[in-house]
Amino acid sequence: MATAMANPGYLSPENWWTSARRPAPLAWRALFTELTIGASAEQWGLAAGLYIIHHHRRHDEGPTIRDVFSHLFPDTNGLPSLSAEDWARKDLNLARHRFWTAVIVVWRRLGYVQHEVGVPNSLHAGRRVLALVARDERIGAMAGEPASADSDAITRAAMKASLTPEQAVIRLRTSRRYLDRVTRAGFLHAVALAPNEMRYPMWQFSAGEGKPVVDGVSLIVSSIPSDWTLPRIHRFFTTPTWHLKSNRRSQTPTRWLSQGRDPLHVAILLEGYQYDIS
Repeated sequence: MATAMANPGYLSPENWWTSARRPAPLAWRALFTELTIGASAEQWGLAAGLYIIHHHRRHDEGPTIRDVFSHLFPDTNGLPSLSAEDWARKDLNLARHRFWTAVIVVWRRLGYVQHEVGVPNSLHAGRRVLALVARDERIGAMAGEPASADSDAITRAAMKASLTPEQAVIRLRTSRRYLDRVTRAGFLHAVALAPNEMRYPMWQFSAGEGKPVVDGVSLIVSSIPSDWTLPRIHRFFTTPTWHLKSNRRSQTPTRWLSQGRDPLHVAILLEGYQYDIS
């Protein structure tokens, strides 16, 4: 296990759990460790940073700490578990506040978030997140508008690699009403070609049995710039990049996702094209 010396951001459960009447529940201790140590801390910290970026874009202000944890753990209202402990509401609220605050402190030290103590909605993405989403000139070709000489060919390829709503309904074995609902909610990605013409790019659909879409679609949809055309989206998702490597080979975002790899890396690449880090 990592130690305080090996990881300057590390806090043990004893640092945040101060109740003398009972020990910290096992689920809370385990999740605190997962959120604050090693590779898992990086994954959760980056996920929190991207959510903060998306919240700023939608609301022109940072989320609350409760917003962040409710987003990361929607099934438990932001808690490590729906504990069966017989807690008074006051004790539960205090434990929750201390848990959230302690994790944010670690993430701030590790560079995933910025936060001014006591200032509402002051959460911002930290330096490590911003360094990853910063535009890299070497991947500029992934998202540029196709040159005029290639435009027709890429447009045809983009149309071929996308579904109409009717085709999406058949592929997903659902109804048009449900398709529209999950699209509006950001769980599927659709591109408007005209007021009454939509296309669903193929990058998001999975060929796996019992798994209609790839993991992390909603995270990626939130990171796709709203002004990108269908050809531009197609070009991004079908261009190999060294940022997505598997077995030492550069992968396209589409192949990366089809292999079940972390969608967070694709979302981070996309953020480089629309997040102002100045």
